[in-house]
Order: sequence, then C-alpha cells, then structure tokens
Amino acid sequence: MTTAKLTGEQIEDIKQMAADHFWPHARPAGDMSDETGLKVVTDAQGVWVTDASGKRYIDTMSSLWLVNIGHGRKEIADAVHAQMTDISFSPSGTVAPATAQLAARVAEMSPDPDSRVYFVSGGSEAVETALKMAKILADELPEGVVNILPGRGHTVGNYLINHPQVDMISLTGDVA
Repeated sequence: MTTAKLTGEQIEDIKQMAADHFWPHARPAGDMSDETGLKVVTDAQGVWVTDASGKRYIDTMSSLWLVNIGHGRKEIADAVHAQMTDISFSPSGTVAPATAQLAARVAEMSPDPDSRVYFVSGGSEAVETALKMAKILADELPEGVVNILPGRGHTVGNYLINHPQVDMISLTGDVA
C-alpha cells in the first residue's frame, strides 16, 4: 500500500484528527507529539512500515497478530477482491461454493475427516460458540454421563475434563 505523498500541512491535519478522534489500543488518546506520540504511517510493504517523514520501521506487533503474512500482499488482495465481487457473503439458509469447498478442505485436514466446520470471525466468537455447542451436547447426553461444569473455586482454564465423549474447559468455575 502506498499513500500519496503528503504535504506538511496534510500531515499536521491528520495528526490533529487523530489527536481529536482516535483512541489507540494500549496508548493514551490524544498524544500525537513527535517525542512520545503515535507516528503517521504512509506506506507498508512486507514487514516494513514507513512514517510520514520517510523513516522505516519493522512492524513487529501487527505482523505478529494481524498481518502476519505481511503488508501489501497483492495476491491476497486480488483473491479477496475476486471473492467479494463474486459472492462476498451468503445469506441465512444458503451456502456459497467457496464456503462449502473451504469447509470440506478444513474437515479433510482435521483428525476426523467427517467433521463439520462452523466459521466464525475470531477467537472470542470461537470460544463462545464452542461453549454453546458443548452445552447443547451435554444437554443431549443421558443424565449423569458427563458433568462439564466444575465446582466453585476453580479458576479460568484450570479445570479440564477428559472424558471419552466430551473434552472442554470451564471458563468460570460456576455451576450454572
């Protein structure tokens, strides 16, 4: 991605907009000072980002969690663009060919090739969905077969049930 060369006045305008309206993660809002504030970046390629003054930095944080394939990957942008100009989302009650094909591919790579795949947008949604699915499964099992909820006093993640039919972690330790 390359942003058009910005003038000094445009950079100052962007800094003012950011100071007035942008709340960054894990940083104080409003600090756009040259000494300690956020930097305005205008270009990114691979692991590198370039600020408005032309100084290059290695993007260690985004490359770790967000753009671990690097910035400016044309082949990824082209694939996303092609899918979005075809079928970007299939409404409830439908499935797009690309979705069915990806589900089959993911299931094929799993320990159980007959698995079903439930697509979500991120980690929190995945955990919430897994808990809902576990509750449905537990509700369908005969009473007494498995208790998926730990007793009080257990902390998040320290209670793991290893049962032939159900494996899961309690998040709260509370009995529902």
